[in-house]
Amino acid sequence: MESPAINGIPTVEAEAPASGELEPSVAEATGKPKAPQRAMGESSEGESEQREDRRRGRSFDREDGDSRTRRPGGGRSRYRTFYRRKYCKFCSKKTEAVYRDVDTLRRFITDRGKILPRRITGTCPKHQRQLSVAIKQARILALLPFVEK
Repeated sequence: MESPAINGIPTVEAEAPASGELEPSVAEATGKPKAPQRAMGESSEGESEQREDRRRGRSFDREDGDSRTRRPGGGRSRYRTFYRRKYCKFCSKKTEAVYRDVDTLRRFITDRGKILPRRITGTCPKHQRQLSVAIKQARILALLPFVEK
């Protein structure tokens, strides 16, 4: 049988080894048979399930296929703990941040005198701006300390 020619150049077809046969370089290097080659995008059903489980944070390290979650270093727990929603104290009381109300302003600074951010206090953007101005005014008038020792 003659081999087909492409653009006038004869091609040589090599025989593919049977799936159980070893290529000499692979057998010498690893001592294991070479894995059968699959077409792109083709995978066994078990591999796709394991890939999906790994994406969701589960792993299959055990022989029995137990899908316990393993997170190195602890990680976050699967279930979130309930926390109370933060709200703006000034909006709820319908008040403004005033530099003379030192007791209220003290709740919005750290023990070192830093102004706490919105994500921690829960104040709205409008009142957070007023609060920072009031704290700075109270510092200048020596009602609040710049730095606690």
